[in-house]
Amino acid sequence: MLANVLLVISVCGLASGARILGVFDFPSYSHHVVYAPLYQELSKRGHDVVVITPNPLRDPTLTNLTEIDVSYLYKPVPIITKVQLSRYMHFVGTLYHYSVHLFEELMRNNEVKKLIEDPKEHFDLVIIEDAQPLLYAFGKRFNAPMVGILSVETSMSTHAALGNPIHPALYTDFVMDYSDRPSIWSKIQYTINTVCFKVLDGIISPHIANKIIRKYFGSHMPSLTEYGHLSILLVSVNPFFSPNRPLTPQTIPIPFIHVQDPKPLPSDLQELLDNSPQGAVYFSLGSNVKSASLPVALQNTIIETLSELPYTVLWKWEAENIPRLGRNVVTRKWFPQQDILAHPNIKVFIFQGGLQSSEESIMRGKPMVGLPFISEQHRNVKIIQKLGIALGLDPMSMTKESLKHAIVEIAENKKYRAKIQQLKAIAEDQPMSSLDKAVFWTEYVIRHNGTEHLKSPAVDMPMYEYLLLDVIVVSFLLLILSAFLIYYLMKCIYQKLLSLYIKYVNKMKIS
Repeated sequence: MLANVLLVISVCGLASGARILGVFDFPSYSHHVVYAPLYQELSKRGHDVVVITPNPLRDPTLTNLTEIDVSYLYKPVPIITKVQLSRYMHFVGTLYHYSVHLFEELMRNNEVKKLIEDPKEHFDLVIIEDAQPLLYAFGKRFNAPMVGILSVETSMSTHAALGNPIHPALYTDFVMDYSDRPSIWSKIQYTINTVCFKVLDGIISPHIANKIIRKYFGSHMPSLTEYGHLSILLVSVNPFFSPNRPLTPQTIPIPFIHVQDPKPLPSDLQELLDNSPQGAVYFSLGSNVKSASLPVALQNTIIETLSELPYTVLWKWEAENIPRLGRNVVTRKWFPQQDILAHPNIKVFIFQGGLQSSEESIMRGKPMVGLPFISEQHRNVKIIQKLGIALGLDPMSMTKESLKHAIVEIAENKKYRAKIQQLKAIAEDQPMSSLDKAVFWTEYVIRHNGTEHLKSPAVDMPMYEYLLLDVIVVSFLLLILSAFLIYYLMKCIYQKLLSLYIKYVNKMKIS
């Protein structure tokens, strides 16, 4: 017994006090809320954590956490609207160019430059936001194993790099249009997009990335193709929004990692919601889409609709007070969203279709009205509507009548709340929390200096072997050879029999 205890202590000690670097460059609060719980917890567990982030916590109680503030990366983001399949590669190209821009802005930071130029600097682990290949350079610079983390489903290239299947008819990329039963034409388009993405990722992207990496890390840096792979990927996917894909041991789903236990509301909000006998509606378009920046005509449609509702409405509005609002509508620049959704009088959550907001709504058991604007939001809203926990509307074409009907339908029809309670029960029925899972596997990588022993054999297998093209070609050649041999044998037998027959006939003629 004592030996087992000592063994556990010694194994845990291998991961204690490690020096960890986190690199997160995408300026989006919805991304940050997924990453922060992990490095917060690692710092609390005694690790020395240095984080490059556009969303610093500035928490003086986290004495083991050093933050390099790159919040200047918050500049206008290229708005990527609904992704049509015909424009998929344009979307990927736009996102890639934006990622390059972010990386170059990041590398101009004096603290970042000092970090990578210090020959004595050392890290036992590098955690990167796995949204672009350029950040892999940090792992190579410090000769440390890498953990990737992402707040949404990851790309086809990362799945392929970890040995996960990327079958285009089963697992479309998360920014592609959603269909649970794609037509033959959609499957063809998905396949073309997959092939194009592989070409971009395997040929074009590394060539560009190598030049950029060597510009900031030095000409001695090897080619990106020689960097190896992530030790593990922590990916924020849940069983409702992503198809059930067989995953290698290096791919760790961390659904709902950012959802916390409800905290008490400020007294004014608590009183307001408590005194809403008809119920309340919470309306927020998240951190990337601003209600105050919507077209005036759309704003007017929303204002008129909300003002006519029989419910109290809390609306996240980023500007000053709005004229012509009904007395039932309260606007503020910020609301404690998770805590508001936990209030029993909230009947409907009107939102933009973001994954993290969807997860919060599921865990609070609140059905939704989705108004998607950018990126994967359209796909998400289609999914939650298919799940029976929401109604979706096109914000650019909806009318006051259609929006009001959707809100009242969700608020008053009990089937939506019943369905989301079922999903909530599934989401909560897990052997351990996603945060505990993420911390365990992160420290696992530190203890074993990587996860080479967990790597799938598919990772190093050429595509022609993975698709069994060599088997098909050899089988086809053997089939042709067998057919030729059978033909040749039958021909020989035929000629021999013919010869014997001729001899027999001639002999009969002579006799």
